[in-house]
Amino acid sequence: MDVAADNPALQHFKKQGPFFIWIVVANAFWLYMALEFLYQHAFDDEVFKKPLPPPLDTPNPATTPDTKQWNFSKTDTYRYLVDAGHIRPIQFEIKDGKKVYSKWAGVNKPMEDC
Repeated sequence: MDVAADNPALQHFKKQGPFFIWIVVANAFWLYMALEFLYQHAFDDEVFKKPLPPPLDTPNPATTPDTKQWNFSKTDTYRYLVDAGHIRPIQFEIKDGKKVYSKWAGVNKPMEDC
C-alpha cells in the first residue's frame, strides 16, 4: 500500500533544523564519559600498582610452604597430578629468591589444594 505523500512539503520526515545539533547528541555518550572521568579524578595511583608477594615461607614454613611447593612442582608426580586434574598448578615462581606471581594468578586468593 503506497501512502507516501506526493508533495514533499507534506512529508512529516523533512529536515527540521540544522544538522550539527545531531552531532552533539550522537557524541553525548563520549561527552558524559569524559566529564565523569574528570569528575572521578581520573585514575588513582593505586590502579596500576601490582601487589608485591610476601617473603618466602612467611610467617611460618609449616603454614605457607612456598619452597616446599616449588620443589614439589618440579617432580614428575606433580606433573601427573596436574595433568590428571587432581590439583591445580602453582601460580608463582621463585626467581632470585623471591616469589613472583604468574600473570593469571589470583593474588588475593591463596591456593589450598596444592
